Amino acid sequence: MLSLRLTGSVLLVLASVAALLAGCGGGGASDQQQIEDLLVQGYTTTKPAQKCEEALSAALLKRVYGTAARCRTVEKSPDKSRPATVEVSAVKVTGDAGTAFVELKGGDQDGARGSVDLVRQGDDWRIEGFSAPLLRSTFDASMKNDRTIQADLKTCLAAGVGKLSDAQLVDFAYASMGERPEGAKQVQAILADCQVAASGAQSAKDGSSDGGTSFLRKKFEEGVVNSLKGSGTSQKAIDCVKRELRKRISDQQIVDLIGKGGKSVPPEIATAAAGALAACGTSG
Repeated sequence: MLSLRLTGSVLLVLASVAALLAGCGGGGASDQQQIEDLLVQGYTTTKPAQKCEEALSAALLKRVYGTAARCRTVEKSPDKSRPATVEVSAVKVTGDAGTAFVELKGGDQDGARGSVDLVRQGDDWRIEGFSAPLLRSTFDASMKNDRTIQADLKTCLAAGVGKLSDAQLVDFAYASMGERPEGAKQVQAILADCQVAASGAQSAKDGSSDGGTSFLRKKFEEGVVNSLKGSGTSQKAIDCVKRELRKRISDQQIVDLIGKGGKSVPPEIATAAAGALAACGTSG
């Protein structure tokens, strides 16, 4: 896409904890060993079938993905956020229920830590849920380690997620993991709040000529400008493209684009961008 990697990783920030969703079962090992194997392998596997069919409880699979088939579709994309290792401790088992504490080492979520709920399903242990503290810790670690998101946007995103109650955070995280529409809508809502707050603050601070330009549009334009500069486009042409983009692409379209994780550029955005480039005598 047009170098719009503003928050392409934001949905992946929480979704990356879905790397937990894998593992293997019993084979006669102790409950503690089964649980440790489940979680350790879950963080390192690259196989969607393991993530979707051998780790989740039936209830959690339905809540996050709906079906195993949809889970495999969502999880087939390469996961670049896997930690080098995971430490599992404080394993506790009471009947057919259990909990364990995990801490990630290495990767995008280095340092994330918290508890996981487990349930015995047949002869094997399955993941029943992720605690809100683990999800918050994963998000915080991802924000800290992500070098593609600007500091001011990180701060605003962290504040937005921080306002969510534990129950809201879990719902948001699961929706994001499953790439469901409600997850994208929540991201869009947080981004919209960031846009309003940051744009107003910047206008009051420096009274720049861009005072009427939204916060997210500025970030959007930064990505476009960097791409054009990298291809040797003149400053005059770059200024022209910015003016044309402001005519052709609305702030709401930018919010929607970023909120969807930036996995693909909608046709109307691509068409508008191509039109802006053509109007300024610049090729994409």
